[in-house]
Parts: sequence; structure tokens; C-alpha cells
Amino acid sequence: MTLPCITVRQPWARCIAVGEKLVENRGKTTSHRGLIAIHAGKTPDPLGDQDPRVLRLFGEDPRLSASVGAIVAVATLVGCHQASPIWPTCCAPWGEVLHYGPSGKSRPAHHLVLADVVRLDRPVPVRGQVRVPWSAPAEVEAAVRAQLAEAGIR
Repeated sequence: MTLPCITVRQPWARCIAVGEKLVENRGKTTSHRGLIAIHAGKTPDPLGDQDPRVLRLFGEDPRLSASVGAIVAVATLVGCHQASPIWPTCCAPWGEVLHYGPSGKSRPAHHLVLADVVRLDRPVPVRGQVRVPWSAPAEVEAAVRAQLAEAGIR
């Protein structure tokens, strides 16, 4: 597999990129561990625009100047587990108990636990995908890894 990626809607991708949100909520688990690129999807999550955690970080317009359709950061995916059914959940304040799919149906959330987040100075455009993880094309991976090398990160 080339560079593994996960697509996250804005403003959540921005929260990850600045190192504040270290858990991503999903409806399924993943066995992947290690380096993962954070891709900011083109479709925003309007609920994020009203979220007090997001507003505290970015003010009243959290998507202002936020990149979309690009890899904005890399992190290490250190774990994945099903959320505790009791609020506050194990990964509070960002971990959710339930995950809501596109149809609006809920299922228990799985927490993808992130560490060592590095924001890219120059987001790398690429089309995202739904599955977790998906593989970046070779030229996208090369552009991401070049920025990491410039920053002295392997």
C-alpha cells in the first residue's frame, strides 16, 4: 500500500491538522496502524460549524480559509476501538458514542486514535475516497513526503 489516507469533512479535518482533535469517529473499525494522511473532503459537515469546540478554535466561520479536496496533515494511527456506550466516552471530548451514516442511521462509533500530527504547509490536492484507509496516488505521496522531508520528518 502506498500512503494510506482518510477523508475527513471540514471543519473536523482542520481540527485534526492543528493537533486538537486526536480521535476520528467512524462506523467501522480498521486494522491499519501507522502513518496516515488526513484528507479534507470537499463536502463540509454543517454540524461542525456550530460545534462549541470548533468555534473556540477558529471563531464564527470555522471553514474560512480551510482547505478542501486536499491532504492537509499526516498523523500516526495508533489504535482503533469501539466507543464506550456511556457519555462522556473514553475519548472525550472528541470521541462520540454513536456514528451517523449518510442515511441518518446510527451505529456504535469506532474511535480512530491519532498521534504525532504534522500539518502540511502546502495542502496536496487529491480526490478523496470513503473507505478507510485508501491509497494516495504515487505523485501525491511524493508531494506529501517531500514536505515532510523539508520539515525534517521521515
